[in-house]
Amino acid sequence: MAEFVFYIDVPYHEMMALYKGQAQRVVVKDRLGKTISLPAMRFQPYLSQYGVKGWFRLLTTDEGKFIRLSPL
Repeated sequence: MAEFVFYIDVPYHEMMALYKGQAQRVVVKDRLGKTISLPAMRFQPYLSQYGVKGWFRLLTTDEGKFIRLSPL
């Protein structure tokens, strides 16, 4: 299992553009500098009137398959 911790700050209007199909992925850098690309839909449970903001932990299999995304 692999763990990635990252900070994200995407305003509401940008997240809504993702949901409207203008883009389908969110790209972030973890705290060690690794670039991670995630489907925008993974952030839907954390979308507020301000967008998505805060520290998150991503767990994947060793092969890179999604297991869980959770706020810290």
